[in-house]
Amino acid sequence: MEKFKPVILDENDAFDYFNLQLVVPNQVYTPSDDTDLSIVFLKKWIQNIDQSPYSLEKSQNIRIFEMGVGSGVLSLYLASRLLQKGYLPEIIGVDINPIAVQTAQFNAELNGLEKYITFYQGEFFSPLINHHNYAPFDFILSNPPYLASEPQIIDQKNRQLIDFAWEGGINGYEVTLAFLEEVSPFLKCPGDFMLISSSNIDQTPIKSHLKKLNIEILEVLSTHKFFEDILLYHGRRIRKIG
Repeated sequence: MEKFKPVILDENDAFDYFNLQLVVPNQVYTPSDDTDLSIVFLKKWIQNIDQSPYSLEKSQNIRIFEMGVGSGVLSLYLASRLLQKGYLPEIIGVDINPIAVQTAQFNAELNGLEKYITFYQGEFFSPLINHHNYAPFDFILSNPPYLASEPQIIDQKNRQLIDFAWEGGINGYEVTLAFLEEVSPFLKCPGDFMLISSSNIDQTPIKSHLKKLNIEILEVLSTHKFFEDILLYHGRRIRKIG
């Protein structure tokens, strides 16, 4: 894989997505069916936030963490809609792809939301540890890579940054499980959780990890795309571990 070089982003290349202006270069994941499903859920989550278990006053910050931000669209959507409802979002987004981080930051500035979102390059929660930002979050969400890797086609020599957006491991769920292993100290109780997955991979280990985290699955949304059902888990931590 070539060494990262910042890309040139131009607001004239922006397109509209749910009233957000987005620029998405080649090496960054473009909003797709799984993004659309996430937006459907997030719209409902925001509509119901006044009845959430957080009992938040509108003057309080809602702390949100997104793993695998891509273009930054989900964090941008949350920030813009929460502001419309009178809440103060404090969002941190992380992506292993440095071009994705550059893109997400550009899109935040393009939409005037950079004050409410901070993007870091890194894996899972490691940037928070490096920046000593340990405070837990009210809501953690992720649309992680969930397709099985193809080592016979993509290896360390020809892998590109965009491949991190879909390579979920040999069985498709390894990245998701590694992420779940790190969630516990960063999610409040009560705290909400959103995760995207696919019917093409075994869901048993994912559900088992959510149970170990004391995250109760409240609902599962799905949408069909070609050869798979894209799944969205909405969970809530109902009690602390131990």
